[in-house]
Amino acid sequence: MTQRTGFIVFFALAVVIVTAFVWPDVANRPAPAERAAIGAVAERAGDDTMFPEPVPVAWEGDVVGVMDGGQAYAVERTDDSRFYADVSMLGGDPLDGEYRFSGDWTGTTCAYRNTVFMGQCVPEMTVRSVEPLRSGENR
Repeated sequence: MTQRTGFIVFFALAVVIVTAFVWPDVANRPAPAERAAIGAVAERAGDDTMFPEPVPVAWEGDVVGVMDGGQAYAVERTDDSRFYADVSMLGGDPLDGEYRFSGDWTGTTCAYRNTVFMGQCVPEMTVRSVEPLRSGENR
């Protein structure tokens, strides 16, 4: 192997290693709009807030509570945070298990803080679609 070929192999291997370790971390970071919204919520902790513009998000989590007569759910994300998922626009069968909720993060609500949200104000999402990841009986 020549010195030039060795350098090319070394460079290609370095790119593969960096991609394997750095890319998953970058891919799981919140989008800039989501980071800005998180900052706005943190600044006003304890107050209901409504964002001037909804922030498109897709969050995964387990349904931990049924709210508003099945029109909404309390969902626990993998990082142990929770959010209020308004599914009233969808209709359909009751949810139980792990799902990916896609929709608009509209702000934060404190209205349900003394329920399964354990005294916390939580993000409020208007859900546009729900994708099952695991059903309740298959966990």
